[in-house]
Amino acid sequence: MNFNDVNSQKLPEVYNRDGKDCYLDNIRQKPIIVTPEETIRQKVIGFLINILNVPSEMIHIEEHISEYGVDSKLRADIVIRKDVDGMERVLAIVECKAPNVAIDDKGIQQLQNYCRLIDAEYSMITNGSDFRFFYFDEKDFLKMDNFPSYDEMLDGIVYNYTPPAPFKRIPFEQMDEFIRRFNEYRNVVGSSSDFYIQSIAVNLYECFMDTKHKMPEGKYRLFTLIKDYGLRNLTYGNNSGGKFTGNYRSFLIKYKGSVEFVSFTISSYYTQAKPDEFKTVLNIAIDDEKSAHHSLEYVLDKNPNINDGTVVFYHDGRMAVGNIGSAKKSDLLALVGKRYPDIIGEDGICLGKLKMDRLWRLDLKRVINVVENMISYALIRDELRKKLKKQRAEETVANGS
Repeated sequence: MNFNDVNSQKLPEVYNRDGKDCYLDNIRQKPIIVTPEETIRQKVIGFLINILNVPSEMIHIEEHISEYGVDSKLRADIVIRKDVDGMERVLAIVECKAPNVAIDDKGIQQLQNYCRLIDAEYSMITNGSDFRFFYFDEKDFLKMDNFPSYDEMLDGIVYNYTPPAPFKRIPFEQMDEFIRRFNEYRNVVGSSSDFYIQSIAVNLYECFMDTKHKMPEGKYRLFTLIKDYGLRNLTYGNNSGGKFTGNYRSFLIKYKGSVEFVSFTISSYYTQAKPDEFKTVLNIAIDDEKSAHHSLEYVLDKNPNINDGTVVFYHDGRMAVGNIGSAKKSDLLALVGKRYPDIIGEDGICLGKLKMDRLWRLDLKRVINVVENMISYALIRDELRKKLKKQRAEETVANGS
């Protein structure tokens, strides 16, 4: 498949309705407001018809999956049907995202859930630049390098999948040279971070990306590690309205009777106040049954104390709580002292130390200690965050506002 076959498709004519530009959709036969997501959808529709030879009458847009006997309010972007003994059945589902929305594991899981619910064999998800293709064999979803034509789908054709090359770490003695080139990780490591911070960030990032080495399962001081889950491609928001997307190293843990994911990655970031200054942050995210969010954004440019090649992972105890504002440092330290006093130091929180003299790995004792402390700290921060939000909600009800 040539991805230009999608993006080069001619868009429908645009008309103005009530002061808004609208595509005259050829499938739905009505004006549809122009949005980035709708633009991708219209290009995909053109691709399906003109390149994959899907009959236009077999294409259904934004269809409620309740049409197939499923008790749900969900809608699929594009459903491709087939004729089976005079009855139309689902053949494929296509999900379209806006160009600025990353194709992550959550989006893929949503797509695959649709396939299970309405028995779709083929599926595609795209944002116009990233394309993922799947075939569902009633048990598993098989990845494909390409998407079959309509006739090939009717014949049950399944294309092969070429897995990416195995992750290979940079040898420690070559790390300085690698960072000076600053090509591969420019979306991970902030270009404004100083050289030594970039070295720490690359070592830490590759430690999380290296799935050959796993954090041991079992009981830790504050939580139980059920499984080192490896890498997941995820998207998280933060309190400032920003979004972080990328590969996160995820750990399935149990804390206070609840099972949840705690995930790590390194990202470059900037602030609205300094849009040309790209720093580096260690993101620690939590997914529980109610939400998915960053519990801690640990800025590597300002938090660690670096002394004679040793990185001491201090944190000042600052914590944002949604639209409530900032939590009191004293409240956080009190809860840490109650739950996990091991990480309270003279100047605040000390999450451990690592010597920058080797590649860090998740099966090394000192690295395990630092990651254990970081997971524990993130869990405690989230516990306090939930408590403060609950208190605010109760105060709001009591005040009648």
